[in-house]
Amino acid sequence: MEHVEIQIPSDLQEWQCPECEETFFMKAGVSPYKCAYCNYTFPRSPYRIQEEHL
Repeated sequence: MEHVEIQIPSDLQEWQCPECEETFFMKAGVSPYKCAYCNYTFPRSPYRIQEEHL
């Protein structure tokens, strides 16, 4: 197998899930709604620090 280096586009922002600690990328300026790995729901308000349940 060959090691392939992937370049991340500059318009993406790195996010880390507080629940599973996995890292994923989303467009810059947009906060994620759900974690791409564990389905954690990110708070929609900057004043909330816990998961929101719908």
